[in-house]
Amino acid sequence: MTNQKFHRDLPQTPVFAYGASWRTVTVPGLTIEALHGVGTYVTWENHLPSKHILPWDPTIPTAIPATKTGVPTVVHLHGGMHEPANDGNANSWFTAGLKEKGPNWSKPTYRYNNNQQPGNLCATQTRYIAMYEYTSDTGETTHLYINGKPYEALATETPKAGTSEIWNVINLTEDNHPMHIHLAVFTVLDQTELVKAEEFKACMSKMNDAIKCEISK
Repeated sequence: MTNQKFHRDLPQTPVFAYGASWRTVTVPGLTIEALHGVGTYVTWENHLPSKHILPWDPTIPTAIPATKTGVPTVVHLHGGMHEPANDGNANSWFTAGLKEKGPNWSKPTYRYNNNQQPGNLCATQTRYIAMYEYTSDTGETTHLYINGKPYEALATETPKAGTSEIWNVINLTEDNHPMHIHLAVFTVLDQTELVKAEEFKACMSKMNDAIKCEISK
């Protein structure tokens, strides 16, 4: 953790940061330059404090250490293609000094193969990924599902390595949601506002099928 100034008119603020030592931590973190075909080994250490510096909602499912102390974290490399054990799964978290570890934690040192090749430019499949937001009786957001399924559900999208696909990501929520895809690279081809959004949302909530709900319109 360090203090960093993000704007000339704002004071320094405490932030969680990356670095090879506590003296060199920054946001964003340092840049690691890698060569294609030459593996890179990184040992990730957690030196975060025992309490989080920001308030958080304990009712949202998250990584919660049994002792309720320590800030859990895990590092995921966007766009990398490597073994799942080196991918930084959300359940592979660990607290400072490895005092507590998530159910999928396996090792502190990750190997990044750096063998990623360009994929086939011909799309082999088109998929529709819809984000649903559910609210309570008082209008408060309770959870977010993807294609009507929770985070714990088994994987339904299984693209093959080396292929290219077209994914239509449909945001049926009231918020702007950033997204990324693990173990692959992607390019945004288009962004389009939904036509007759409420009518389409009602159809999707009932049928969960973008084609039958005429997404093409």
